[in-house]
Amino acid sequence: MNLRSTPNIWFRYLLTTLSPRWNVRFLYRHCHHKKLNLDHPQTMDEKLQWLKIHYYDQDLVKQCADKYREREYVEACGLGHILNPLLGKYHSASEIPWEKLPEKFVLKWNFGCGGNVICPDKSRLDIPAAVRDLNRFGKIKFHLLAAEPQYDIDEKLILCEQFIETDDGQTLCNCAFARSIRACNDKD
Repeated sequence: MNLRSTPNIWFRYLLTTLSPRWNVRFLYRHCHHKKLNLDHPQTMDEKLQWLKIHYYDQDLVKQCADKYREREYVEACGLGHILNPLLGKYHSASEIPWEKLPEKFVLKWNFGCGGNVICPDKSRLDIPAAVRDLNRFGKIKFHLLAAEPQYDIDEKLILCEQFIETDDGQTLCNCAFARSIRACNDKD
């Protein structure tokens, strides 16, 4: 079963709307091929599913799931110096001043995961495709998709951050860890 097909996405939205517990159980069974034990979770994955249902809608978890608001939390902890510089924030892809962006940057929504525009060379960026991808990703309701209430963000924003690379030009995408993550994701 392709969980990413449009009918399955709507089915998962409906399951979460009716009962987040049902969606969590459905996804767990699909991924692990066994019943989820929410009464006495034993594995790390079972415990994470329990947290989704019982804890993840609390304010601090929601604040830290929001990539913009979590910056406030990190700064309040006195660790603002470790944050990647924020170059801009936009409510939609049509607001992005492409001509004013630096040669290298990253665009990402403040909710969910993936769906980022990583631009190591602005001269090679397909801006209409980037706008299309950002608009498409901005419509996804992550809080309903996987019964993750922490992603029910009040204000959706596109964040522009500085592109991270080492002094010798290596990027996070060049490291062995990133390659192993991509290889794992390609199996889906």
